[in-house]
Amino acid sequence: MIAMECFERLRQTINRLRLRRLCRIFEHHLHHLIHNAERILKPHVNPGMTVVDIGCGTGYFTLAMAKLVAPGGKVIAIDLHEEVLAALGRRACETILSDRIVLHHCWPDRIGMVKDPADFILVFWVACEVRDKVNFFGQVFDITKPGGRILLVEPKLRVTRRRFRKTVEMCQAAGFRLLGEPAVALSHAVRMEKSGSAWNPRRPVSFESAWGRDSDQQKTGL
Repeated sequence: MIAMECFERLRQTINRLRLRRLCRIFEHHLHHLIHNAERILKPHVNPGMTVVDIGCGTGYFTLAMAKLVAPGGKVIAIDLHEEVLAALGRRACETILSDRIVLHHCWPDRIGMVKDPADFILVFWVACEVRDKVNFFGQVFDITKPGGRILLVEPKLRVTRRRFRKTVEMCQAAGFRLLGEPAVALSHAVRMEKSGSAWNPRRPVSFESAWGRDSDQQKTGL
């Protein structure tokens, strides 16, 4: 009897994981079909900026930002997966954008410090994967310039309006203030600005999973 119960629990877990995987695959393809990267980013990214793409995957938004920051700007592309970053590096080398892109491998428990603080940070369909959002946004705060801005976007397919409001509140607790709610297809979105004092971390950030946003195999982790 106990063995049968254990087997049934295992079967249900596998089914849930398969469903979650299917949701991510669907989100990946939907993302490419409905989101015009340059149109979403153009109001926020200007020439000469240092910008960050957290959970860059193989670079759907990274490459678009690399076009917008020229001349004189750069994009710091952050991801957990070295193989995904390598794929982004190869894609960038096929264009004239590679000299504007810096690849940054992060850890499951922390983003790590980047060389230059950011004028703008993109957090696109990423925060829903973070368990400890307070500390995650604290780390985002640390790599943002005073007066720097972030665009936080979450998928409506996975995140309710109520849950998104709580995420925004945690972002505000880290020291960001709300500027507006831009329209992004099938997404909740807010634009925020760094306005608080230095953040004091209490414990490291951790992630429920890490799936590269623009990867053919996984969505984004960090």
